[in-house]
Amino acid sequence: YFQLFGKRCTLCSEVIRGDSLVEALGQTWHEECFICNAHGLPLARHQESSEAPAPADQEEPVPEELGDEKGTEMVAMPFFEHELKPYSREGFAELFGECCFMCGEPVVEEQRITHPVVDGKEERRVYHPECLVCVATGESLDTEDAEVYFGDNDGLPYSRDA
Repeated sequence: YFQLFGKRCTLCSEVIRGDSLVEALGQTWHEECFICNAHGLPLARHQESSEAPAPADQEEPVPEELGDEKGTEMVAMPFFEHELKPYSREGFAELFGECCFMCGEPVVEEQRITHPVVDGKEERRVYHPECLVCVATGESLDTEDAEVYFGDNDGLPYSRDA
């Protein structure tokens, strides 16, 4: 039955049995096969749940191998996607993230992008939201509010009041 009709893992192509099913990115994986494409680290794991899962309300019984009677639940780890492949935050940042202009650390989630003109050329600069601050006052700036001004020579961010 499972060989013919069971779900197959995207990574290893083997049939998935038991409670190690992960569905992500429109694909199905064994829990141990759902790994960061950059580092090979697991992106999902089971942990003890506070209560045992309730039985499924279905007309046909679920085969025992598909149920999770151990009192565990799947915990999804945060992950990022590139070309339908999963990555940990660190793996994604390493391969695809841009570095913050102020702190130099990769920016992979929320970001602020500016385009100051420095020496007659427009530059694209990426910041963490907490790193986009006025260099004179330390005031937090928001590119969406259009209250960011840039020095003519250095292109550094300034508030209107600086």
